[in-house]
Amino acid sequence: MIELIDIDGNIKFMATIITGINYGNNLYVLYSIKRDNDTDNLFISKIVKNSYGYVMDNNFSPGEKEAMDDVVNSILNKDSLDKLKESGVSFSDDIVFDDINRFSVTNCYVTTFNKDLIEECINFYNFKVNTSKSTVVVKEKSVSYFSKNNRPSIYLIIVGIIVIVLSIILIINLK
Repeated sequence: MIELIDIDGNIKFMATIITGINYGNNLYVLYSIKRDNDTDNLFISKIVKNSYGYVMDNNFSPGEKEAMDDVVNSILNKDSLDKLKESGVSFSDDIVFDDINRFSVTNCYVTTFNKDLIEECINFYNFKVNTSKSTVVVKEKSVSYFSKNNRPSIYLIIVGIIVIVLSIILIINLK
């Protein structure tokens, strides 16, 4: 599972990563978000690798999203692996995301599909889907406006400002 935030509505979702897809010199992730007890919404996002893992890129070039919709539909139709490979598709199960990712429901939505049929596709292609939190490695980052290394400099700046203010007050009082 991965935590996502929809950039269109600022709504938080938990998504299940189904697989990574290599296609056209790009890497994509196919993931599902629960819609109701019987169906899931399927999404596709381009992903880029950084030094911590992968991050989602919601920008598709013209025709790219439509091509990926076709790839996802081929997966849902359980096209043979040979047929998918002929069209330039391969799968990657080692997608690791760093932190919470942002996605666009509008740009990334593919279809709504029955959960049982999604499970059939996962089994058909032998995708290694893990629905526990351990699928995603989240590296915690401490957020601080001032690093510990800069604190002595900040203290000196504050003391300097106090000295300047006191000097101005002293000069004004001497006049």
